[in-house]
Amino acid sequence: MSSNISYDYASGNLLENRNTYFYTKFQGHEFLSEWRKQRELVPLNIEEKGVKNIQTISSSTDRLLEKIGNELFIDGSNNKALELLNNLVQRFEVTKRLHDEYNDNWRPINTKEYNNLERYVKFVEVLDLAYTSTQSLPYLNALLKCMDTISALSQRLHSSQILRFRKLVLREKEHIEQLELTITGQGNATR
Repeated sequence: MSSNISYDYASGNLLENRNTYFYTKFQGHEFLSEWRKQRELVPLNIEEKGVKNIQTISSSTDRLLEKIGNELFIDGSNNKALELLNNLVQRFEVTKRLHDEYNDNWRPINTKEYNNLERYVKFVEVLDLAYTSTQSLPYLNALLKCMDTISALSQRLHSSQILRFRKLVLREKEHIEQLELTITGQGNATR
């Protein structure tokens, strides 16, 4: 039995040709099966590249993500950190990009500065912390979308990012499996 369902959200240069996800309908277990297959295709044994030292904190957004991550690591319900993260989630949901710097109204200062993949990996790590602590679906939703972006661009990752990305793929799968169990009533949502 062949399926007409596919998972087409993690291919191409998603920073330049962004997915809109508008009117995306959920297509049940077959859709999740295709999502799993896509994530298994992500090359997790990418050759180590020449660049060993990646500057992880280079812009105000990078520093903000580092701060939010540290605060959520200490206290997963830190309201101030979650409020700041909510602003970044909202910006990411609108643009599917994370810019170097935002003004006081959360608009990018330079609309051309959004290609730092380290920032996207860090964003997913922070989203993972937030979702694990709160079980708030907007964090999981943004995590899935950002993982699509990273998956599509995984050949650009450097060795330290690849290791972190491997862990994030596993965490993403765990979250979806737990959510599936919770929805079907086959599991409890304790963590």
